[in-house]
Amino acid sequence: LKSLYLRDIKSNYSFDFLQKLPSLVNLDISLNNFVLNISLNFNLFDLKFLYIKEIGIYSFDNLFRISTLNNLEKLDMSCNKLKRIQLKDFNFKNQISYLNLSNNDIETIDNHT
Repeated sequence: LKSLYLRDIKSNYSFDFLQKLPSLVNLDISLNNFVLNISLNFNLFDLKFLYIKEIGIYSFDNLFRISTLNNLEKLDMSCNKLKRIQLKDFNFKNQISYLNLSNNDIETIDNHT
């Protein structure tokens, strides 16, 4: 499986099954309200496109370290509840071509590691 779309599923869903999809390239879990119930700490090394728009993220701590996604090209984290961005969270080995952080409540961009 290369692409998985789970938009707006209106359920408290576990994403543990993602660890069984290591060749996933495109993942869209937008329009869900996970808040603290989401953790994507899986080895999604081939992931190029990640859409996590409007899922209630307020920090990277309750999600994952995005910088481990070395093949990531496009990241949409718009319409969440982010207040603080740490530049270390965006320390990509490869350049991403698209990053959308619009419609968040970003107050601080922290340059500390």
